[in-house]
Amino acid sequence: MLDSLTLFDRRMDLMFYLSEVRVSSYERLSERYGIGNTTISRDIHFLVYSMKVPIETKRGPGGYVMIRGDWTALSRRLNSRELKLILDIIPKTAPEDREIWISMIGRFYSSMMERDLRDEFLL
Repeated sequence: MLDSLTLFDRRMDLMFYLSEVRVSSYERLSERYGIGNTTISRDIHFLVYSMKVPIETKRGPGGYVMIRGDWTALSRRLNSRELKLILDIIPKTAPEDREIWISMIGRFYSSMMERDLRDEFLL
């Protein structure tokens, strides 16, 4: 399925995918998109220099493709009142619904914040 994406769609999917997983490898990305490492490198170059996506790479054994910092493709944020309200509501909801609330917050903030909320509200 992903090997049939247009050039633009593949690059956008790569941006969102890396934003979600944070770290991957050339091998995994090549398998995911059905393309070679050279094409992956070109796509990453485009994202870094044209889209200003903060990607760091290391080629070779132990190599990686990684989003730097807490950058996310979804750069929208809740305002402080909205976030406080949600954090006040989470403990009052059914345990099975807490996962949904935390996942929603995770879409707006870093994966580190989502992990911290999971530790606080789900353990």
